[in-house]
Amino acid sequence: MRSKNSRDITGSEAEHLALVKQCGCVFCAHRGPTEAHHPKGCQGLHFCAISACETCHGARVWTFCGMTEMQALNETNRRVALLRKGLPIPEHDAPIHSRQHSTRTPSKTVPNPLVRTA
Repeated sequence: MRSKNSRDITGSEAEHLALVKQCGCVFCAHRGPTEAHHPKGCQGLHFCAISACETCHGARVWTFCGMTEMQALNETNRRVALLRKGLPIPEHDAPIHSRQHSTRTPSKTVPNPLVRTA
């Protein structure tokens, strides 16, 4: 939610946020529309938005899933770049975080080489 004192969103920022919301959650397997999470210190910097589903965004899942917000931002930007080129996000792209939400049917997931397993 924007504060009453925040500046208006530019056209390019609005386009970027729309693409972020199409990327699918970078923390779980949810492929539907997502929310744009702005990391701490980046509120109002719309090109630094991370794609997160409502559940992950509300639960602040990145604090316990073993990744930094910067890693999530990099993954979001990689997906946005694919969409800008008119390419689909590959179905085999695994979520950064493999936790499944009990409120939705789990999607097909594959091991992510970026996540260390103990």
